[in-house]
Amino acid sequence: MIDDDIQLADIIRELSGVDDVSWGLYQFSRDRYRDRLSQEEKADLIASSNEAGRREAMRMKEEMGTTDPYQIAQKLGLRISFSDMKQQRGRIVFATFEHPDKVTLMNEPVELALSADDARALVDPEEARRLMVAHEIYHVLEDRDPSLHTSDRKVVIWKLFGKEHLGTLQAPSEIAAATFSRELNGASFSPLMLDIMLYWSYDRDSAYGLYQEVVRYYKEKQH
Repeated sequence: MIDDDIQLADIIRELSGVDDVSWGLYQFSRDRYRDRLSQEEKADLIASSNEAGRREAMRMKEEMGTTDPYQIAQKLGLRISFSDMKQQRGRIVFATFEHPDKVTLMNEPVELALSADDARALVDPEEARRLMVAHEIYHVLEDRDPSLHTSDRKVVIWKLFGKEHLGTLQAPSEIAAATFSRELNGASFSPLMLDIMLYWSYDRDSAYGLYQEVVRYYKEKQH
């Protein structure tokens, strides 16, 4: 049960110090095929996904001559829009990319999460939006460049009579997008923290549970 004295600002402070590997483990814990991978395989994929995100961020900086995600989006021919809708198919959504060129950010989650002065002092609303835009830009790059490989990592689901059925992992793409966004924006924390931070206003108990999960990965990694 969540402590009533816990504030979002407290969670932001602690999660800001969590390293990228721990965030990678958190992201894999949400992947439907997580049990098909060994810990060593997960570690390798986290490392390669983080490297892919950093590499693409450096490439964008050099090719576009800017780190501003809005300017990069414009140069990539993307349309950035803002919406007051917060749910799609009953699920809370913070940002979306629609093939081939539309990125939509939801206004309400950011405004609710950062309505308190102590939280706003730690994460500026515009910084949160820039991180979200950059995250979606990486998914656009994946969509346009299959050589990135972070969106098509597969695992064997079952074998029958010599035939294999493969499933696509979601975690590598999300890990790489977060690292890309962090590097491009020069953020001091992983953008994956936004998942918990923005969800806090809708389901505090569930968001607190996710926070505890991330902290557990981080503490286990220290031993």
